[in-house]
Amino acid sequence: MIEITAITAYLETDEQRITAETLFEENKNMMYYTAFGILKNPHDAEDAVADTLVKVCRNIGKFCGESEKAQKLLLYEYTKNTAIDRYRERSRKTCVSLNEVLTADDPDSDPCDAVLAEDFGDMQLPMSRLPQKYKDLLIMRYGEGLKYKEIADLLHLPESTVATRLLRAKAMLLKLYETEGKRR
Repeated sequence: MIEITAITAYLETDEQRITAETLFEENKNMMYYTAFGILKNPHDAEDAVADTLVKVCRNIGKFCGESEKAQKLLLYEYTKNTAIDRYRERSRKTCVSLNEVLTADDPDSDPCDAVLAEDFGDMQLPMSRLPQKYKDLLIMRYGEGLKYKEIADLLHLPESTVATRLLRAKAMLLKLYETEGKRR
């Protein structure tokens, strides 16, 4: 777990060290479970608790002299906010923008392609409910196996428009496919 003395060693007074160590020892479970409830990952939760302790040590003056209840509430707020910050940071790192997808070196290497090509026959009923422009694109891409550039040339559209419409078509098709699956 976390070595509190390594974090509190840099505090100026014994009172500050004792306050920080006592806060952690009495509230470490609350801190961990607060962070885990937000992050849903034990390692990230431990990191958030450690980050919280560093923040507490930097702002130890806010804790000294406060009642135990006020200290616990403030510690909870620090822990919650630190976990939320880590969650947002993690979310930003794992998101891929539409622009990155559209400007990829090989737009024809979509991992969904194999699944859609394999299940293309099962998709006919939901696909019949799509607007014609999306249906045509899906047929050209997955039924006929054309590349984005070939579709763009055939339809006299920019390749980025073809990619965008295919993304939309796949999203709509997935929604329709899930709806149809629930009715059966």
